[in-house]
Amino acid sequence: MHRSLARKIISRISAPLQAVRHHDGSLPMVRPAVILPPTRRGVSLSALPGTSGGTIYALSSGAAMRTAVAVVRLSGDQAACALAALTPGKRLPAARQAAVRDLRQPHTGQLLDRALVIYFPAPSSFTGEDVVELHLHGGRAVVSGVLSALGSIEGLSPAQPGEFTR
Repeated sequence: MHRSLARKIISRISAPLQAVRHHDGSLPMVRPAVILPPTRRGVSLSALPGTSGGTIYALSSGAAMRTAVAVVRLSGDQAACALAALTPGKRLPAARQAAVRDLRQPHTGQLLDRALVIYFPAPSSFTGEDVVELHLHGGRAVVSGVLSALGSIEGLSPAQPGEFTR
């Protein structure tokens, strides 16, 4: 990618963030659009209408060796709800379009990473279900934190080897 194009993209992403800053430069507190009920494990998606379980997630790249970008993939009827839990107060990105989002630990609000997220609605996805891809910074701490956050969401489970291709 040419540097000038990269600068244009970055300026378009950061311009809205600068526009919402307070006069002292601090960011306003954003309240989540959907308040998810807490559970013993973290956040429960099963309480939301239209969700029934069976959503899986896995690190799809960056596991075997160190990489700059790691991709975590979610598939199932709760994939979009899980993305909403990780990005409180933000809308889902438009279908098949990358968007930059701050990923947060669902029950503490701790910032995990600023990542590219892509939403592929069913049935037009690789698995035929709703799919979310999280393109993260490839550091072990970031990947581990995001996988841990996904594991704390009730109704999500780690994928078994080969489960995405079944």
